[in-house]
Amino acid sequence: MSKQNDFSDLNDEQRLLLLFHQLHQHTTTEREKERQYLAKKLNDEAIQSLLALHIQLSAQLSQHPMPQRVEYAESLTIIANLADELKVIARGLRPLEVDTLDLVDTLEQAAALFSEQTNIPVTFATMSIPDMPNHVILLLYQLLQAALDNVAQHAYAGQVWVNLWATEQEVVLKVEDDGQGLASVGRITEPAQAPGLTLFDLMLRFRQAGGHLTLQSHPDEGTKVTAVFPLN
Repeated sequence: MSKQNDFSDLNDEQRLLLLFHQLHQHTTTEREKERQYLAKKLNDEAIQSLLALHIQLSAQLSQHPMPQRVEYAESLTIIANLADELKVIARGLRPLEVDTLDLVDTLEQAAALFSEQTNIPVTFATMSIPDMPNHVILLLYQLLQAALDNVAQHAYAGQVWVNLWATEQEVVLKVEDDGQGLASVGRITEPAQAPGLTLFDLMLRFRQAGGHLTLQSHPDEGTKVTAVFPLN
């Protein structure tokens, strides 16, 4: 029997905990595969079809009398808006940058897009970062996205700082805001302490991938999330 499934030396609580972690890891892997598949279908098929239709209708616009041109123009606007909405959905499922860019560019683009959409300034500071595997880039991207979503929806922040750096032993991502903070949080390092399912899931996934995640927040003192991944 493999070491992974040998429960003989574990008590009931340890067996349940190990089974839970294995189930969570399997579910996470399958979920990411499905998200990647759906994002690819949207980008390669649905969005491309809409863009092709937009080009086709645009070419026909001048061939019609004015009343019909107005209708065509309205249709073009609807098609363009739908394509933009699908791009947002596809990006939420799995951003293309995760598979095509390095860690720095992926996070920097996410921060810039957030600032553009919310008008909340984001200061992005980084240094030379070694190449990271895609699953780590995806995890750090999803952490940044979750932190920025919290800023947009709940924090009432006026500024966000994103710092990414590496030492000889580890790579660190820190996301900090100057918002209203979270009551009754303090400092959290364990998944069981997480104040919500999103953070609980992220903390578990970071731990399973070999990293760890810390949340610090106090009322009127903002929120700071720090992720650390070993480089070995």
